[in-house]
Order: sequence, then C-alpha cells, then structure tokens
Amino acid sequence: MTPGRFELLCALERCPAGLSLEEAARQAGLPFPLAQLELNDLGSSNMIFSSAEGVWHIAQAGLRALAPYRVKQAVILAAGFGSRLHPLTNHIPKPMISVNGVRIIDTLLDALAQAEISEVHLIRGHLGEAFDALLEKYPALQLTDNPLFASSNNLSSALYAKKWLQNAYICDADLLLLNPRLIRKYELRTNYLGCWCEQTDDWRFHVDGDCVIGASVGGRNCYRMFGLSYWNEADGRRLAEDIAQAAGTSWGREHFWDEVPLTLCKEHYHIALRTCRPQDILEIDTLEELAALDGSYRPLLAQHSSDPC
Repeated sequence: MTPGRFELLCALERCPAGLSLEEAARQAGLPFPLAQLELNDLGSSNMIFSSAEGVWHIAQAGLRALAPYRVKQAVILAAGFGSRLHPLTNHIPKPMISVNGVRIIDTLLDALAQAEISEVHLIRGHLGEAFDALLEKYPALQLTDNPLFASSNNLSSALYAKKWLQNAYICDADLLLLNPRLIRKYELRTNYLGCWCEQTDDWRFHVDGDCVIGASVGGRNCYRMFGLSYWNEADGRRLAEDIAQAAGTSWGREHFWDEVPLTLCKEHYHIALRTCRPQDILEIDTLEELAALDGSYRPLLAQHSSDPC
C-alpha cells in the first residue's frame, strides 16, 4: 500500500461521517491532485465509496486493508530522574508534573486511549510508587519496575520492555502531547517522529529522503528528534534482540536505547521519518520552560534562581 492511500484510508476511518475530497486531502497531508487520483483508485478497488453529495466513506474492504497495520500496544519509558527539573523532581517524577492542571503523562495516556490502544506498559524507576496514582484513571495500565534505572541509561528500561516492542509505540513519558492525533490507530511502517527546526542542541536526525539513517546531538536546519516511535512486527523483534545484546555491554550502560537502532545497529532497520509541527508536541527540560507554560511555577523558579546552592 502506498503512503498516500494509507493516509487517506486512515483519515476516512477516523471520520465515520465521511470527508469531502478537499478535507480528505488536508487530513492526509496530500496535494489535491494526488489525493483525487488516489481516492479514485481506492474507489475502483471498493475500499471506499462516495455518496451523492460527493462525500467519501471507508468501506469494509478498506477496513480490512488497514487491519494488518493496527497498533497493538505501547511502551512508555518513565524511569528517569528528570534532573534538569530539579528541585521539583526531587519529590515527583517528571511525567507526573501538572501543566495547567493536566499531568504531562496524561496527555500521552489519553491519546493512546483515544486511538483505542488498550495494552500500555509503563516502565518506572525514580519515585516509581508515584505512578500508582495513575491506576485510578487508567486501571488497565501495566506498571513494570526497572531496578537498574539508577545505574544505567534508559536502555535498561527498554530491556525490561523487550517482549512488548512488536507492533508498538515506544514513548518517552515526559512528552507534553498537544496534538493527540500524533498517536494513531494504524501505522504503515516503522518510524520516528521529528520536527523541522532551524537549530537544536538536542538529538537530531540524519535523513535521506523520508528515511532516518542516523542521529547525533545538535545541528542546524534539521529534524529534531522526539521520543515517539513505532516499530512493526519484524523490526520490533529485531529491536528486542539488539537491545538485549547491547545491554550486556559497558556501552549499553552509558547510552540511550534509541542509539541502538539509530547508530549501533542502524544497518538492521529501514526507519521512516514521520513529521510533526512545533505546536504538536513539547519536551519541557527546564524550570524556565515550565514556568513559561504554567505561571503557577514562577515562585518556585524565582526561589530556585535566587538560591546560591
């Protein structure tokens, strides 16, 4: 299935009332002429149909075509210290911090629920018992402890999740998801989420066309990496093997899990770049950034800034 047809089918599946040609093209991110051509071909294959009003709907054949691409589960990595948000994270894990009344991690869990992804595994470490509070709102959430979180990087958390990496999202727990549609019911291929930026000091992708071929820290006119990726059945199984092998080395204790598929074993994978907009997602790294989003943290910022220690 071509990416264009896949995106059109997904857009129609999300909207049972149907979409006009223009709206289907917009939601699929396709130029109008290409969307028109793809919709006509999908109609000829009986995957979609149009009403007398010119509104397109997905047919049962279209739903069957999407079924192999169903996202089955999600892994959320939440074991880290969140040290750059000290002293706040001395008492609460970073994903449990509220921003304007909503916990950071709730934006991710709510999006997963909206996409009907019911099997969600959260790997916890620092102040791990605080995540028990999530079970009141998300009783199906499965919590797994990572006893190695303090002595290794987040590759150890991925190791504890290795049996859940197939047909799965792998998500950093501290992402403030402002556009819940970044989490989708279907994914065509293994991919990483990235956002175009003029300059970043964070991890960025090296790309070839729409493929991710590597990653490094810092760059200009590049795609900034966000910790949200999807792994199909085959890639998820290979990823579990590569992570297990890397975890048994000194390298594995010092590096992030993403470096396994993006640098150490990148020849094993064909990873697509999935793009988003700057307003779709945020990663809050400092008290200054948090206080800029939520004014209730300004007194803490002022106190921390004036503290000589």
